[in-house]
Order: sequence, then structure tokens, then C-alpha cells
Amino acid sequence: MVDNIVPFKPKAVVATDEPPFIPVNGQKIIEFPDEHRGQLHVPQPDGTMKAIGFPIAEQEWWTLLAIQMMSRGLGVSTEPVVRINTDPYIHEQGSWMERRRTMEMQISKETLLQIAESTPFILTSSFNGDMDEDLYMHLSGLAAEHRIAEEEPIYTEAMIIHPTGLEGNTFKLIWVEL
Repeated sequence: MVDNIVPFKPKAVVATDEPPFIPVNGQKIIEFPDEHRGQLHVPQPDGTMKAIGFPIAEQEWWTLLAIQMMSRGLGVSTEPVVRINTDPYIHEQGSWMERRRTMEMQISKETLLQIAESTPFILTSSFNGDMDEDLYMHLSGLAAEHRIAEEEPIYTEAMIIHPTGLEGNTFKLIWVEL
């Protein structure tokens, strides 16, 4: 029996003092526009799938997030394991102080809406004056649609999303794992 192994030779690393966004040796830079090219598919309690779009530049971050979600059984049961909380003061519920890991990134309004449409969440009133009124009302409607229980959920992990600027197009997403 002969192994059919194709040798792989990685490209040589060329050291340079130039910033990484400057072309080296006449090479072209590939720029990905800030379009949402990746998708994280989230199983819903009714058996359907909804997708969260993300820029390709954030692929590693969303892959780690997907692995965390799947390792916790999302999609195996009908109980949503991942929730969104728009309150940056989540430590009031005790989870921030007991966190094991956190990740943080900036997201666009479009990504926020995709997350809100595909994942159950709690919308706090603390941002009523900080975000666009139409967006706040839209998120309020989505939160009501997602409501699956009357009691407060127990957090094992949480996404905290809140506005970062007055223009209303950028948000900070913080992932907290307990």
C-alpha cells in the first residue's frame, strides 16, 4: 500500500518594516469591502434556521462563537441557549463578575438587526434615549416576538449590544461566557 501524500510547502515569510496595508514588492492588496459575506446559522425553536451575516474580516471571531454555541447544544434542543442583552450593566445580574471569557467587537446596524431577528433577547429601556426611536421600537417588537417565558432567564452566556455613537449605525457587541 502506498500513501498518496501531496507535499505542502508553505510560502517563505518575508520580513518587512512596512505596515501590512502597504503593498510589498509591487504586490496588490486585496480589500474586502464591509459587506456581510459570512453567515452564522442559528436553529430556531420551530425548526427553521435564521442566519446572522458578518464581514469576512471577522470570520475567526464568528467561528469561535459558533463553536461555543454548538458545544452548548444550540440546535439540539428547542431551548435557546444564546441570548442578547442590550444592557452594558449585566453585572447587576451577577454574570459579569463571574465571567470566564469575554470577546468584544464593533458591529453595524445591519448585523445588529440580523442577530436580533435570529436570537431571543431582552431589550432594556436604558437605551431608549440613546438609539434611534424607530430602531428601538423595531427591537422592542422583536423582543416581544422572541419572548418564550415569563421569568427572567438564567445566563450561562450573553451577548451585550449597545450603541457606540450618536449616528446610530455602530454598536458594540460583547460576548460573555460564564
